[in-house]
This record gives sequence, structure tokens and C-alpha cells, in this order.
Amino acid sequence: MKRIIAVSAITVAAAVGLNAQTNDAAANASAAPALIASTNSASGDTGKEYGSYELTLSGSGVTAPKTGDTQFGIDVSLSVDPFKQAPNVWVGVAQSLSWEPSFAGETDIFSDYSWHIYKQLWLNTGWSGGIAYDTTATVWHTGPEASFEYYIGDSSFLFAGANLDLPSKGESSFLYRLGIGLTW
Repeated sequence: MKRIIAVSAITVAAAVGLNAQTNDAAANASAAPALIASTNSASGDTGKEYGSYELTLSGSGVTAPKTGDTQFGIDVSLSVDPFKQAPNVWVGVAQSLSWEPSFAGETDIFSDYSWHIYKQLWLNTGWSGGIAYDTTATVWHTGPEASFEYYIGDSSFLFAGANLDLPSKGESSFLYRLGIGLTW
């Protein structure tokens, strides 16, 4: 539990540092994230801008529901919205590394659809697949995923997400993350 609190505190501190502004905060208080005002959206609705990139850094955990075994570590992902006709579809790659109680990792590719919920809040739903490995085994997996992004500036956001890994052998696991992200 101490590790989760420490990772959460570091994440919030980093997000506040990324959002630091040198001009008058009151002048920027009503500004919506630049990503909401999309001029390239094929459907005419307000979606994320076509051709953007996202980089996330987070604390992560992996839990096996049947046994309760848990790993803690870090997660980094890079994604892009490459389709002009579907600017809310994102594809990317994610890498997780954990070391507690033993070394393990997970490399995934994913595709998400980004839903604008309210003001600076977005919901991403999609599917991921990849490979999980530790010091004894390697397992392919796939499964659904979802995350929330809350923009705290024009291009920085806090996020929380989870996905269910359905493996090719063995038991399923539940991956969750809490972190910060940047869009450009």
C-alpha cells in the first residue's frame, strides 16, 4: 500500500510541475484544452486533433484475481491518431516493467477510441495485445482496456486506466495504471 501511495504522490507532483505556468493563471482559467477544438474532424464533432501524439508515464500494478498475486512497477506508452477520417482512433505501444516481488515485464500494442465526456474529461476504450514475461515464462495475451484522461493544461493530463489480460495459457491478470501524459 505504501508503494501505491508513493507512486500516486510522485505522479501528482510531476503533473503539477508539468502544468506550471509563467503568466497569469486567471487569464488561462477558462481555456479548454487545445485538443478539444478539432478542425480536422471528419464527423464534425469535437474530437482530438488528427496527427497528435501522446506520451504517458505511470505507476502500474498487475494482479492475478484468482491468486491475489500482485506486481508493482512503471509503465510508459506512446500513441498516435494516424487516421484523418477517424481522428478519435488512437494506436500505440506500451511497455510495463515491474520488480516487486520479482522482475517482470509486458509489451503491448493497442488501439483505443477516445470519447469526449465533459469539458476536459475523456474516456478511452479499446483493445490491447502483447507479451508478458518474467524470469520463468513468456505468455501471449490480449484483452479489453479503458482509461480516463483529465486535461490539466493545454497538452498535459492526468490519467487512470485498467485492462484485463486474457493469456494464451495460465490465469488472467488485471493491469491498472495511474499517471501523467503529454500530447503534442
